[in-house]
This record gives sequence, structure tokens and C-alpha cells, in this order.
Amino acid sequence: MTTRNARIEEVKLYIDDHGFLACVVELDYGSSCQGFGAFDLYNPDLRTDAFAGHFLMSILRIADVQDWKQLVGKIVRVKLDDGLIKSIGHVIHEDWFTPTDFFKK
Repeated sequence: MTTRNARIEEVKLYIDDHGFLACVVELDYGSSCQGFGAFDLYNPDLRTDAFAGHFLMSILRIADVQDWKQLVGKIVRVKLDDGLIKSIGHVIHEDWFTPTDFFKK
């Protein structure tokens, strides 16, 4: 697993092609860019929003901001496994969010 620093370039919160709530955090490594997210955060048919709330709050916490708009320009760390982002973390503190761990529960 590789750890790199990245700058948040853009954030997207949207309804995907299947009608689910999704979000993507676009990260810039300086020489390349990559998106983190695109999980189905809310499925209106299931009537649950625990995943959405946890995912969004975790991203805000990791970047140390209170408002979604404040994410752009923040520096974070990412853990990559075979080029795929597995975790996003605070730039200084050992505070990581790994969505697949939460979604397994």
C-alpha cells in the first residue's frame, strides 16, 4: 500500500444514473489526478441514509472543515492499493477513513 499527499481540486455531490446519491472528491497529486468516492450513498428504495451521513461527515472531518465548499484546496493523504484509493486521511494526524470498512458493517 502506498501513501501520497493530494490537494482536493473539486467536490461533486450528485444523483447518479441509477437514482442513488453519490459523491466524488477529485484529488490532485501534482502530476496526476484521481477521484475518490462514487459509492452509492443513499438508495431511496431502502429508506436509509446512514451511509451518506457517515461518508460525508468523514470527508469533512478528515479535511478539518465544517462546510462542503471549504474542501476545495485542502491537502489530505491517501492510501492506494494497486492504484485504487482505499483510504483518505488527515494531512498531519493519523486519522483515516476507509469506506469499504464501514460499508462492510
